[in-house]
Amino acid sequence: LISLIARSCQPVSPRELFVFEFAVEMSNNMDRRLVKSNVEQEVEAMRMFETHLDWEFELARTGALGWRVSLVNERFEVSASLSKVLVVPRKILDLDIKEAGAYFNEGRVPRWHWHHGGSNLMRMSNFQSNTYPQRDGISKLEELLYGTHSQLVIADLSDDLPNSPEVQQAYSKLKTLCSCENPNSLKDSDEKWLSTLEATHWPEYVRLCLKKASEISSLLSNQCLTVTLQETDDRDLACLISSLVQVMLDPYCRTILGFQSLVQKEWVEAGHRFSDRFNQLRATEKDE
Repeated sequence: LISLIARSCQPVSPRELFVFEFAVEMSNNMDRRLVKSNVEQEVEAMRMFETHLDWEFELARTGALGWRVSLVNERFEVSASLSKVLVVPRKILDLDIKEAGAYFNEGRVPRWHWHHGGSNLMRMSNFQSNTYPQRDGISKLEELLYGTHSQLVIADLSDDLPNSPEVQQAYSKLKTLCSCENPNSLKDSDEKWLSTLEATHWPEYVRLCLKKASEISSLLSNQCLTVTLQETDDRDLACLISSLVQVMLDPYCRTILGFQSLVQKEWVEAGHRFSDRFNQLRATEKDE
C-alpha cells in the first residue's frame, strides 16, 4: 500500500496515474459486457412491467405455461388501478375479461403474478356484492379463476391479517417509540421498553404477515396448488404477502435486480396507493 501511494504521488509516467489504470479497468469491463449474450443482458436488466415484453419474460423465466399476455386494459377500460398489461389464461378472450371486470371491486379481475414448479400465484379483489352473473358468466369466471389448474385455494387476506388503519396506527406508535422525541423515555428500563414495543402491536402484525406468507408458500411449494390472494381492493396486503412469498421461494427475488423488479411488479404496477399510505399529502396522520 505504501509503495502504491508513493508511486501515485510521484509517477514516472502518466500511465502510472490511478485515473489511467482505472480507465483501462473500466474499458475491460465494458468489453466484457459487450460480448455478453442477449439472454445474459436480459437477465441482468430490471423489469418495469410496463410492457408486454417484461411480462412475457417473466412467464418464460418462471416456466409458466398456459398463460398469455393481454393488452385488454391498455386504455384502463377494465380497471383504472391495474396495469395496462394483464396475464390471463390462454383460453380466456379479452371480451371475457372486460365482462368479468364488472363483478370485482375496482374491476381488479383474477390475474397471474408468479409461477413456482407446478403452481401459480394469482391476485384479485373481492366480488361485487350487488352483481349476479349469468350461468355462462359463471363458467367464464371459473375459467379465469382456476387458470391452468383444476384445484384452487382462495386466500382471503382479511381473515387473519390487520387492516390498513390498524397497520398505520401500529406504525405511528412504533415511530414515536423509536424516535426518542421524549428524552425521559431514554431512562426507561429495557423491560419497560419491550413491553411498550409489544403494546404497539407492530411485532404481532409482522409475525402474522410472515405466518400467512409461509402458509401460502407451503401450498405453492409442497402441495402444488394454485393460490389466489383476495383482498377488498387488492392494493395493500396483497402487495405485501405476494412479495413475501416470492422472496421466500424465488432466489432471483433475493437479488438486487430481482427485488427491484419485484417491487415494481407487485407494488407499483399493481396500483398500491403510495401517496395515501405514506401520508405525504395529508395534514395529519388521522387523515391517512
